[in-house]
Amino acid sequence: MTLKHTKLLSLYLPLTLFVMVSCLEEVEPVHNERSQKASDDDKKDQTPDNNKNPPKRNDDVIPKPDETTTEKEADIGEGLSLFKSQCKDCHKNGVEGKTAEDIEEAILEFPQMSAISLTKMELAHLEAYLQSLKEEDDKIEDKKEEEKNDDDILDEKEKEEMKEDLIKDGSLLWKNECSICHVSGVKGKTTQDIEKALKEIKQMSNINLEKEEIEKISAYLESQD
Repeated sequence: MTLKHTKLLSLYLPLTLFVMVSCLEEVEPVHNERSQKASDDDKKDQTPDNNKNPPKRNDDVIPKPDETTTEKEADIGEGLSLFKSQCKDCHKNGVEGKTAEDIEEAILEFPQMSAISLTKMELAHLEAYLQSLKEEDDKIEDKKEEEKNDDDILDEKEKEEMKEDLIKDGSLLWKNECSICHVSGVKGKTTQDIEKALKEIKQMSNINLEKEEIEKISAYLESQD
């Protein structure tokens, strides 16, 4: 390398370094800006969108089966288990509706039950179960009573319809067999009255009526009161 080349190199080298540094300074803000923007985008993606995916409320969560069991049902279940293990062998029925106090008195009174030891909580569970049996029995009885009342209402309705049919048929029989001679004075006549008249009055001897027909005429005449 000649002296001339060395001088030129010494002149251009600082200039070259200056240009490179300047370029780097211009590139770095752009890079930092892009990095910051990317970081902001990442944060935005990680931020939950309450409008798109709102958090579930507690009442939106489907409960597990055991969470739907009420406190009363739980007590009844515990009482059933206790009844099976402590009472069922001797008590088949007749214990519906018994209270915790009743059970305590029985344990003290009957020697056969002296070996049974129950806590207050267990007594409460037993009471809940025995009370539930009484409630079930009461529901069954109420249902039977409702069905009986329905049957009574139906029976009354059927009787009324049958009576109307009797009166209708009796009216036709009266017009055909009796109305020619009997214009008045026969209202309220009974079956026995008609049968007696058929036997005793000669003018009626030619009238032949079945017992059922007589009952229909009587129903019609009684309806005229």
